Amino acid sequence: PLAPLVARMGAGDEAALSQLYDSAINAIYALASRIVRDPHLAEEVAEDTFFSAWRDAKRYDASRGRVMTWLMIMCRSRALDALRRLDLLVDRGEGNQPIRRDA
Repeated sequence: PLAPLVARMGAGDEAALSQLYDSAINAIYALASRIVRDPHLAEEVAEDTFFSAWRDAKRYDASRGRVMTWLMIMCRSRALDALRRLDLLVDRGEGNQPIRRDA
């Protein structure tokens, strides 16, 4: 169970963050990679996700959802923010194919 790790993180336990990272990094990186489609940016998004989890651990509420759901939502938000920063969001053209805005 990951919720006890988040509770420990809220109390400042860095070992709990390390355990959460080890448990969730593959799924978080995979989601980030699917969204941003760039391995370096996906790594940055994953790092930002865990930084946010560390910072916001005290606010995690298990009654509102599972830890992985919480992390995935944070990851998705960070990935979309990263794309906005880089102005790489795409419009969908004919056949639902991505078209870069600057194209």
